[in-house]
Amino acid sequence: MKRNIFMIVFFVSVVLYAVPFTTQGMIKVPDAYVMPHKMAEISAITYRAANESESYGTDFAGVLNVGIYNWLEFGFVGTANEFYYMNIKGRLIQETETLPAISLGIENLGTGVKVDQVGDFENTNDVTDLDDYRRNSIYFVMSKYSLLRGLPFIPYLETNIHLGFGTGRFKGNLELSKQTGGLFGGFEFKPSQYYSILAEMDGYNINAGLSGKYKNISACLGLYRLEELDRRDLKYAFSVKYIFDVFSDKKAYEENIQYAKKNQMPVGKKVISKKGEILTDNPLKDELDAMIARRKQAEKDLEEIKKILREE
Repeated sequence: MKRNIFMIVFFVSVVLYAVPFTTQGMIKVPDAYVMPHKMAEISAITYRAANESESYGTDFAGVLNVGIYNWLEFGFVGTANEFYYMNIKGRLIQETETLPAISLGIENLGTGVKVDQVGDFENTNDVTDLDDYRRNSIYFVMSKYSLLRGLPFIPYLETNIHLGFGTGRFKGNLELSKQTGGLFGGFEFKPSQYYSILAEMDGYNINAGLSGKYKNISACLGLYRLEELDRRDLKYAFSVKYIFDVFSDKKAYEENIQYAKKNQMPVGKKVISKKGEILTDNPLKDELDAMIARRKQAEKDLEEIKKILREE
């Protein structure tokens, strides 16, 4: 069954050729995490938007992302507009309990679209949102996972924050993007193990979305360029992804690659320790157990000190 699903998604990815969702991260904001060694993510995307004449057009894309040696990730993109390009991301710092993950990357390698060729609302040769294809868009990004506690309706909420700066497609001429000057950021809230709520400012515009995941399969519905709703109809996209982990030592259902960390982390209903052990189905309980263990160790150390002082 798993093999059949992979073959179907792979076939769709090859047949369909949308700029949205082709980034190595959230919707259009890249994150600082890279995929584990020999793990691959295959995506099929459809993007629907109104062009200059207010007629709707649909773009398609197929994407393949591959992790190399746990610190480098390559992305290969092919679109129905006959754009074929690469995205590359390299991790500089691994996320820890106190430090964020930090990565440096470049998007749109090989598109050939220069910055001075693009206008805010230009659609050349039936290409929707040509500005998203700006070539050689370099970025620096930081990502940090956190666990919010004490919320009124749920015991805890998994969150992920991404903040970075970029050139090329990350810069725009709208009111908000002029003020940010290439600065971008994104927030992911995970109320459940099955879905996440996404909100971001990609340096050019505001996007939002809803992402769902089950084992190796995920899907995402994104709403784009919300700052332009006063002059344009809503733009939206839908993507389906499959994580191919046959050749990887790490498995998608054991470790969420978006939250890859060395320290303890919640993954759906499970918590994976830095040694790869499944600890519990509740991250708050695990934190409490860790606090109790540290207290017991402190009491033991104190007794040893008292014993030494008595002997002296």
